[in-house]
Amino acid sequence: MYQQVGTPIKTEIEEDVVETEEGIEVIRSFPTIVGNFHLREYSENILKVVQDTEDVNSIAIKRTMGMGDVVLVEPIIRKLKEKYPNTPITLYTAKPEIVEFFKNKPDKID
Repeated sequence: MYQQVGTPIKTEIEEDVVETEEGIEVIRSFPTIVGNFHLREYSENILKVVQDTEDVNSIAIKRTMGMGDVVLVEPIIRKLKEKYPNTPITLYTAKPEIVEFFKNKPDKID
C-alpha cells in the first residue's frame, strides 16, 4: 500500500527559534497531515500536537488541487478560526477562485 500512496516526505515537527525586534519567536513547521486510513497513527499523532499548541501567531495551509478544497479545506479553516479567532490564516493554492465557494474564508490567498 505504501508503494502506491507513498508516505509523507516530512514526518517530524521542526522548530526554528528566531530573534526579532519584538523578542524571540518560535516557528513550528508541521508535516503533512494525511487523510489515509493506512497512515492513521501518523496523522493522529500530528493532529494531537497541533491540537495541544496554543501559542499560534499565523497559520498557513497549502492545497493545490482546486475544487476538492471546498470539501477538504473549508471545514479546516472554520475549525481553526474557532480555536484561533485572532490568528491570520493564509491559503496557498493553485486555484484561488475556489475560495468564492467557501463559507469560511482565509484571511489571505496566495
